[in-house]
Amino acid sequence: MKTRRPELMLSFCALLLAAAALVVVIQSGALAANESAAKTNAVIPSTFNYQGIMRNAGGGLINGVFKITARIYALPSGGTALYQETFDNVTVRDGLFNIVLGDNPTTPLEDALNDSPRYIGIAVDNDPEQSPRQRIHAVPWALLANTAISATTALSATTALTATNAIDAQNAINAQNAINAQNAVNAQNATNAQNAVNAQNATNAQNAATATTLVANANVASMNITGNLSVKGNLPVRIIRYQGLQLTDNTTTAVDTGIPFPDYYCTFAGWSASYDVNESSTGKWTRWLGVSANTWVMEFFNHVQNAPLVVEAEIVCFRQGLYQWESRSTQAAAADNIMPEGTLPSLGGN
Repeated sequence: MKTRRPELMLSFCALLLAAAALVVVIQSGALAANESAAKTNAVIPSTFNYQGIMRNAGGGLINGVFKITARIYALPSGGTALYQETFDNVTVRDGLFNIVLGDNPTTPLEDALNDSPRYIGIAVDNDPEQSPRQRIHAVPWALLANTAISATTALSATTALTATNAIDAQNAINAQNAINAQNAVNAQNATNAQNAVNAQNATNAQNAATATTLVANANVASMNITGNLSVKGNLPVRIIRYQGLQLTDNTTTAVDTGIPFPDYYCTFAGWSASYDVNESSTGKWTRWLGVSANTWVMEFFNHVQNAPLVVEAEIVCFRQGLYQWESRSTQAAAADNIMPEGTLPSLGGN
């Protein structure tokens, strides 16, 4: 016959000491073999063992098979369980039982242990949870070594072989998210990677040999591009074609392109018009591209025939910083007059 409401005397401390000794051995080995550790990254288990002694009300050791439910809390009493796992058939021999927590598929154990303090509560069969709860100490937090809090955003990783999110990784070989990786070989998301060989998402990569993706407001001293260049947002070059523009005789026609100034500098790329070559009177047909109301506007004037003139035109617009505007005199072609950026021609007359 089972005796209800057994008292638990837990031998958890011995387990913690043994695990702590194992951690020290592993760390010592890692320090002695950094190069080997860089090539083979150990996978840290996401489970830990819990051991206890079960006695009846009279103090005798219990034998049998029991259902044990373990819960993890943030409070020593009350509160909501952060993690729960039930073991239906646990063999208890001479009072000793062992369970391994961390196999609940619906709740990762790491999520329950991402802060401190944490407490564990044990319930046997359908009886209420034993009181008081036990506080969980150092070793179960080794579960977080897989993505250790201090290593995830390490402030200084001077010679780290693999520093995933190091802020200052001066000699990091692989610094995936380094903010300042001066000599990083592979800095996938480096904010400042002065000498990065491969900086996939570098914001400031002065000497990046390969920069797959430059993030917003990236400052790159020099860059050679092989393959395709994709630009999001405002395009560096815009080409617009107008077809079927009808011009009335002796009338000025204005067409607002909607291209903002001074974001772009626009110019005619080409145009065509058909008119009567046998026009008896003096013919005049002009076109002009300038700025009006802070946008680029095309103007046409037609005085070549007594019927509507149909025009096709193309304009090409270059984004600010990608052009140099020059005005050259036909009398002195060698003396170039360079107009500063942001000073562009306004609409002219006929």
